Formats: sequence, C-alpha cells, structure tokens
Amino acid sequence: MSASTLLVFARCAGFVFKAPGFSHPSVPAPVRAALALVFTLGTLPATATPDRALDLRFIFGVAFEFAIGAAIGVAASVLYDGAYAAGRALDDYVGIRGIAPSAAFFAASGFGRIWSLTFLAGFFLLRGYDPIIRILAESLSRLPPGAPVYVSGFQQFAITLPALILKAAALIAGPAIAVVFVAECALGALSRAIPRFASFTLSFPINFGSILIVTLVMVPILVHAGGQPWIFAPFLRR
Repeated sequence: MSASTLLVFARCAGFVFKAPGFSHPSVPAPVRAALALVFTLGTLPATATPDRALDLRFIFGVAFEFAIGAAIGVAASVLYDGAYAAGRALDDYVGIRGIAPSAAFFAASGFGRIWSLTFLAGFFLLRGYDPIIRILAESLSRLPPGAPVYVSGFQQFAITLPALILKAAALIAGPAIAVVFVAECALGALSRAIPRFASFTLSFPINFGSILIVTLVMVPILVHAGGQPWIFAPFLRR
C-alpha cells in the first residue's frame, strides 16, 4: 500500500469509526476496518495525490487525515446525537429514570435509545448514508489528502456543532415536552379542586401516556429525517 493510499485509508477509517450506523457498538472493529478499505478502494481512482516519503511528517499526516474523516462522521451524526439527547431529556423530564435510577434497564434504554434507533432505521432504509458517503468522496477532491487545512474551519465546526446538536434535540423533544407541560398544568389546575390529582401515581401514567402518543407521531417524522441528515463541514472549504 502506497503512502497516498494510506492517507486516503486514514480518512475513510476516521469516517467509518464516527459516522452514524457504521460506528454502532454492535459493529466489530474488523468490520469497520473492512468498510474503510472498501471506501478507500472505491474512491482511490478519483484521488490524485502524489506519493510521499514515509517520514515523521507522513505519520502526522495520517493522524490528521483520520481526524478529518472522524470530523465528517461527527458532522453526519448531528441528528443521531440530537435524537439521543432529546430522548434522554424526556427520560429525565417525565421521571422514567427517576423511578429506578440504579437499574441497568432504565439506564440502558428509554426514549433516548428508542429515538436514536429510529433515526438509524431511517438512515439505512431511506439511504441517508448516500449523501454522507458522497461528501466523503468529494472531500478527497476538495481537500486532497496531505493538503494543508485552515484551522479556522475546525474552530467554526467545534463552536457550531454543540449548537446544532441542541437545536436537533429541541426540535425532536420540543413537542413531547410541550404536551407534558400542558398535561402538568391541567393536573395542577384540577388538583386545586380534587387533591387526588396531585398524586404521582396518577400524574406519571398520564405524562407517560402523553409521551408515548407523541413518540408514535414523531417516529415517522424522525425516520424521514434519518434519510436527510444534517451535515456541516466548514473545514472542507479551502
């Protein structure tokens, strides 16, 4: 394997190890490495990169190419991370994790896991990986392996990424939180006349049922969003 091929492989490996779906814990590391090799062989004919000497600068270049690929994968995971964060916020807001905070079942599941898996289903069923893989391939021509990168692009990416994840989480969890808030206000008004409505054993099933209804409505929307992932990669501009 030549030096230029190693640089391309490093970028593809970084992408596979961070992109949604490909980086899932159920995908073994050898399978990810094989996928990175397949992407490398598929994009290498269109990559015009001169060979370089195998020196210390080349080693740093391999690490930097891996970081670029990982950044593309992280950029493609904005909706996935937002869906998981939205579900975890609902777990805390409704009180699901508060019922049994030390139970492994609640820590490993909940709405965060449901919505992240829903996004992954749409990501693969609706071919959401197509635009992401296309951007990975185009990045090899926009920013050839070994070419200098402006640090300002990575700074803009690092500053904007948390805001994008929070925006995605707010868009996904917002309707459910609004419904639960209205239900809580209604129960609070009723509890002034009927104190029984202030009981947690009554309010929790109502809130949980409201969340389930909103979840059933949001599932097809999130599946559709999985086919159109958000991608923000200013570091690819030159």
